[in-house]
Amino acid sequence: ASLLADQAFSRAGAVAGILEAILVKDSMHLAECDTLPDVHAARARGDLELVDVRHHLILAHEESVAANAGSLNLFGVAGSPTFLRNSWSPMEGCLNLSDLQIYDPYS
Repeated sequence: ASLLADQAFSRAGAVAGILEAILVKDSMHLAECDTLPDVHAARARGDLELVDVRHHLILAHEESVAANAGSLNLFGVAGSPTFLRNSWSPMEGCLNLSDLQIYDPYS
C-alpha cells in the first residue's frame, strides 16, 4: 500500500491534475462562453467544434515530471521533457502545440 501511495502522490504532498484540456475551433459563439460548461453547451447545440487533448497534455506532464526529478512544473527549468529538449528552452517562454506533439485539426 505504501508503494502505491508513493506512486500516486508526490513527495511534496500535492497531486497534479489536468481536469480538462480542449482545442476550440474559432467561432463567433466562443465569445459568448464564460466557462467550460458554457463551451460544452455551445458544442451540444452545434455552435462550436472542439477536440479533447487532455490525454496528450497528461502525457507531456508525466514526462516532464520524470525529466525534472519529480517537480510538478510542466515546464521545469531543471530539464524539459525528452520531446522538447531539442526544440524548446524555458528561457524562450514560447511553446506551441507542435512542441507538445499535439495535433491541431483546426490549423
